[in-house]
Amino acid sequence: MKRRGLGLVLLAGLGCSGERQYLPLEPGTTWSYTVRTPLVTHVSDLTVASEVSGYREIRGSMGRSLIEWRDGALWARELSGTRFEPPIPLLRPGVPSWRASWRGRVEGPFPYTSATASLRQSEEELSQPTRKLPTIKCVLSLEIGPHLVELETWFARGVGIVRQEQRVDGRFALAMEHLRGPAQLSR
Repeated sequence: MKRRGLGLVLLAGLGCSGERQYLPLEPGTTWSYTVRTPLVTHVSDLTVASEVSGYREIRGSMGRSLIEWRDGALWARELSGTRFEPPIPLLRPGVPSWRASWRGRVEGPFPYTSATASLRQSEEELSQPTRKLPTIKCVLSLEIGPHLVELETWFARGVGIVRQEQRVDGRFALAMEHLRGPAQLSR
């Protein structure tokens, strides 16, 4: 299986009320992240581009993502070019210990194939160099054929994703750390 980041572009939402404060996004909103892979470290910008069939489109160096808020939860139709049918759950703010399961089809750097996933979330205080930040930590475990993709994501209110780590079959694949944003780009 080709190593490609599924999670680099999980950022999307609509407005800033209620649970959506964890992703205060409008078209033109941008974030910057330090991205680390086994071979290279670089800075990547992610931008909310537009609405596509009811989903927010997020563009970044790893491809596009299509995300929506539905029934108080964040769902992804596509993450960094990997498509999910039906959409896969990512986050449900306001429910401290939410768990969800998913069964569907995935298409990415491989043809459509059946997959299953489980999501669990919990509140966690994330230690950063200058402060401790209250977050919701979400762990998505995705089984695609014989492979296990584990994606850990920490969401902070008013910011979005502050940290994300991805492993494939237990091996480190990708990590990102929030540098700045959200900010509005001039139109």
